Amino acid sequence: MIKSRLASLLSLLTLQACTSMAESEAPTQRFEDYRQQTIELIRKQRNFQTADHEAELGWNAPRQWTPTGTPKGGVLLVHGLGDSAWSFNDVAQKLADQGYLVRTVLLPGHGTRPEDMLDVRLEQWQQVVREQTQQLSREVPKVYLGGFSTGANLVLDYAYDHEEIAGLVLFSPAFRSNSGYAWLTPWIGWARLWLAAPNDGLRPQRRPAPDADAGSLHEHAHQRFRPVLSQQRAGSGPPASTSL
Repeated sequence: MIKSRLASLLSLLTLQACTSMAESEAPTQRFEDYRQQTIELIRKQRNFQTADHEAELGWNAPRQWTPTGTPKGGVLLVHGLGDSAWSFNDVAQKLADQGYLVRTVLLPGHGTRPEDMLDVRLEQWQQVVREQTQQLSREVPKVYLGGFSTGANLVLDYAYDHEEIAGLVLFSPAFRSNSGYAWLTPWIGWARLWLAAPNDGLRPQRRPAPDADAGSLHEHAHQRFRPVLSQQRAGSGPPASTSL
């Protein structure tokens, strides 16, 4: 009886180990494939705001900046809530001029239409960061991560669990909400309430003001990463970072 139980336990542990190995060895999507698929998704689902659809695709799609010669490192840049990859257009070129291979991503729920944000999960954003960071690490000797607002939270979270990340560049990181009611957003997200009416004058690089559900994702990210920040202040956090 004991032998039978031990055999069952061993089989279970072996199965779990194989599952973990399979997850760690899961293929990572090549950047160009990811970029093309994202462009097609935007083309199919976007509410275009101008007559120049190709320009809007370029403003919102992931992009790569290649340096002259062999890259000395790579930088993956992640935009903030309600923004797009275009927000790093100037910064990315400057980094490429300094010898870095630079890439931007487009977080799920962005770049298409506002309602696409309604069913997005934080894990989907984390998956994009994880996959494209792993892909970049295969092509350059060292990887830096950069992010704006919520994007800064996402890259900090990844870097905390991956010591191989060389450093962080954080732009206006969303470490603290300026609203005393932010904690309510996870409870009212189901209502799909719009917090502000869309403005026809908005730039086509950004989507209308996020709804309560999108705000709850932002607050979820904030709560998830608060322990990371506490440990960073204590001196045991992720690699060196720069906040801008």
